[in-house]
Amino acid sequence: NVALLATYSITTTTVTVTVAAGHGLATGTRVFLDYTSGNGTDNIYTITVTGATTFTATVPSSSGTGNVSVYAQALMEIDITNSVPVCVTIPGEGIVANDGIYVGVPANIAATVFYG
Repeated sequence: NVALLATYSITTTTVTVTVAAGHGLATGTRVFLDYTSGNGTDNIYTITVTGATTFTATVPSSSGTGNVSVYAQALMEIDITNSVPVCVTIPGEGIVANDGIYVGVPANIAATVFYG
């Protein structure tokens, strides 16, 4: 999964993300936001497109600005609320990961991926 590099600004519970090169996304798309600076909360969010280079999402209450990596190609999404181990098996022949595998997890969760 190739990330779109962007900047963000959070006001109360709304994050505005700006992708200078354009994002090509549609309202209702679920994306993983990986905040690389500032105090945003990494997680999957449903977006609302506000322009060719911008979109918004509802996030936990916060404020601030910084950089964010946007991952928009989700093969699978698993929502968990605690750190109990979960085993996920992909049936059949598996997956082809030409761009590699990216596993995004909230701050209090860890993941181990076996691929090969």
